[in-house]
Amino acid sequence: MFEIAHEAHLAVKAVKRLDNGAAETYSSKIVDIVKLHSKGATISALRSNWISRVKDLTTLGPLTTLPWPTIYPAEASIATEVSAGFIWSMYMRINSALDIPMSKNIVKSLASEIAANLAPHVVNPSLALSALSTAFFPISGISHVRAYALRGTICYVLTMIAGQVYLKLLATIYNAGKNISGLSSEELKGMAKDIIDKEDIKSSIKKAKESYQEAKKNGELEKGSISEEELRKMSGKEEGDS
Repeated sequence: MFEIAHEAHLAVKAVKRLDNGAAETYSSKIVDIVKLHSKGATISALRSNWISRVKDLTTLGPLTTLPWPTIYPAEASIATEVSAGFIWSMYMRINSALDIPMSKNIVKSLASEIAANLAPHVVNPSLALSALSTAFFPISGISHVRAYALRGTICYVLTMIAGQVYLKLLATIYNAGKNISGLSSEELKGMAKDIIDKEDIKSSIKKAKESYQEAKKNGELEKGSISEEELRKMSGKEEGDS
């Protein structure tokens, strides 16, 4: 099971070759980067410019009566699409913080691959049922509010776990004494897939959902909690080339 603070600490120790005490400052910064992008992806997914995607479904019937198999794929698709830019932007910021040399194109390709490999685990009906059962979800249908709750959960969990996979990947590479600049995009993708295949993703999802609920409770996912400028940067639209 992934745990963000643990994975960040191990990655920092491996990359920077620091002892436990010296690694703490870097680790805290990396954890903040992962959490910030997870929150940003969630807030972005709930913004008005994505609402039309859900409203398009009203051609099939009122959202309050649409069956679950109709609306779930649409919400899952929106959430995954929104998260993708935040994931590679997150990787770019982690690399910058740890002075890791990796081109923008490789980062984007790797981020897309990791998101695609995680999606079948994260974007599934069991996650949705768990996320919505406490307050919103009637088996017969789903409303706008319920749809957004689902979308927000998927975005947060997918981005959070993608960050932790990347941190474990960095620790694996540097602990093995490999030169990350000498690894191809395909080699990095293969290593990331091995990590995902070997981890207890189900437990990691549960942990990430707890983090989501805490952020939601603390008002960290409210509109305005992250500036418009910062959201644009985190979405990947304004990241500079490396």
